[in-house]
Amino acid sequence: DHNLQNTAGVVGLLLELGLDPKKLSDGLKSFEGIKRRQEIRGVAYGVTVIDDFAHHPTAIRETIKAIRSKYPEQKIWSIFEPRSNTSKRNIFQNDYISAFEGSDVAIIAGVHRPEKVAEEDRLNVPLLVEKMNKHGIDTHHFEKTDDIVDFVVQNAASGDVLLIMSNGGFDNIHEKLLQALGKIENA
Repeated sequence: DHNLQNTAGVVGLLLELGLDPKKLSDGLKSFEGIKRRQEIRGVAYGVTVIDDFAHHPTAIRETIKAIRSKYPEQKIWSIFEPRSNTSKRNIFQNDYISAFEGSDVAIIAGVHRPEKVAEEDRLNVPLLVEKMNKHGIDTHHFEKTDDIVDFVVQNAASGDVLLIMSNGGFDNIHEKLLQALGKIENA
């Protein structure tokens, strides 16, 4: 819905500016999407790994909603790295709780470079995880990427969808997951 609203706004503006409707239609038909916006990075062991730049609570909520609509029957894992200047601060501490609704499992990584934010201003990940679990979202916290990979590999099943959300590289978690899941597939 969020992407559709953005598209409709751009289409309206371009039509108002006089762009040929046929050229606009052709452009939309050939549009393949944007990197790091619900980008499928690969499938291994029947598990789909998707990358998204989401880091604000609204973007997380809308991305999960879109993934849920595309994969209505699959188990959705939302794996989030608080990395942006705002996401690693406690300004959205409570907003993140409901942002993850629609996830079957949520994993919150440790705050990226926590020393960049004073402790009293920093996102309290253990408290967030506790509140999300009380809110009914099966949520886990791991400081290290390799621990996230191990947990997912031990618990994911064919057909699951892993939605990785970060505004950075997230310690190459996408490839680590695909490689680890691939080893199961080839065993």
